[in-house]
Amino acid sequence: MSSRKIASPAPKAATRRPGGRTAENSRRIHEATIALLVEAGFEAITFQEIAQRAGVGRATLYRRWDSPAALVRDAVLEVLTAEISPVDTGSLRGDLKALLGQIGRFISAPVGNAAMIATLSSLAGKGGKQTSPDIWLSRLEAIAPVFQRATDRGELSADDDVEVLFASLAGALYFRIIVMGEAIDDAWIDRVLRTSSHLQQAE
Repeated sequence: MSSRKIASPAPKAATRRPGGRTAENSRRIHEATIALLVEAGFEAITFQEIAQRAGVGRATLYRRWDSPAALVRDAVLEVLTAEISPVDTGSLRGDLKALLGQIGRFISAPVGNAAMIATLSSLAGKGGKQTSPDIWLSRLEAIAPVFQRATDRGELSADDDVEVLFASLAGALYFRIIVMGEAIDDAWIDRVLRTSSHLQQAE
């Protein structure tokens, strides 16, 4: 059985970030989108409502996004990028503990809960274009360095199925928080990490 690897992000050409009025409009639009997600959920997202809240014309939204779901995707990605950022602790266990802590805090917060529901609703086909897979694939690319560093240190082999490793660890967080309705802490994350055969082999 072949293993699945989380691919490192491909190099991208440098692009100029929007500035001035465009950047300010983007900030207000994204903030309005996230606020409405938390308040009323994915079904409440319309270009008319977001334009009114952000103080921009609807034409601004139509020029940049082909559907409210696409707007939600960009807004959620911005929050995810800010809240979940892998760090180099010097070991795979340390890197994963830090990463799982970030994920746990995010999905426990109102904005994270709303973002998850929104992306699942999009995946189910509500509101137009499906965007959930793009969001999570982009985050998998962002955490690829965690596993590349572990491979370089000899904690993982090139044949290890890191997709399954990460899915099993992150899935435990979702189960505890969403299904069981329980909080997580460092001690609980340590318990999860101790169940991983990959990490046992790395020690």
